[in-house]
Amino acid sequence: QHCKRIHTEIDLAEASVSELMHTLSGQLRIGASVTIGQQIIRPSLSQFMHQHPDIDLQLNLSNKRVDLIEEGFDMVIRVGKLEDSRLIAKHLGRSKRQLYASPEYLNNNPIEQLEDLHNSAFLQMGNIHDTGRYQFSAQHQQQSLSLKPRLVVDDFSVIMQAVHDGVGVAILPDYMCHEAINSGQLINVLPQWSLSDIDIYALYPQHRAKIPKVAAFLAYIVDVFSKSLCASH
Repeated sequence: QHCKRIHTEIDLAEASVSELMHTLSGQLRIGASVTIGQQIIRPSLSQFMHQHPDIDLQLNLSNKRVDLIEEGFDMVIRVGKLEDSRLIAKHLGRSKRQLYASPEYLNNNPIEQLEDLHNSAFLQMGNIHDTGRYQFSAQHQQQSLSLKPRLVVDDFSVIMQAVHDGVGVAILPDYMCHEAINSGQLINVLPQWSLSDIDIYALYPQHRAKIPKVAAFLAYIVDVFSKSLCASH
């Protein structure tokens, strides 16, 4: 506990010096899920690196939840808000979740109503121990379904590939699908039905909020998410 307090004090001292000198340099450690890293951060990451040549960035992509403070991260991009009084949560946006499948799959396995999902090959993002119960909403209607998955993976990119290859139907965030929808590679199945939106946050320790390099990355990530999530609607 004493060492943790000393480490925090060192961070605060470095933050004060950086703030006074307005320097954008040093190592920056960021965590994000694999999908967010690949789909949202990757396309524009080089732009941030070019703009800030003195920042050394360490980007850790993992679907496992990390303890931001214990593991020494400057910031973590996370779906869902973490209730931790030591952290500041900056809302980056909200993503819609709907059902998607390939035209080839739907030609052989038509889905005209929610109940048809019981006879479909459902591809599940998450843990094999998840309940598999989903709450769908359409205007003033709500319907709950229990779906038995044919495939369970903890990475959206694998699920996405399986959907493209006609293996089955999956619930995907809209920011992953707008290009495939426009090109006709995917179809939004039962577009009137959706699940609850997912909120995405940038989380960072309170004592690092004023560090210029952290503030610079936050400004970058806010802009990136604004453009990415707007493009998906």
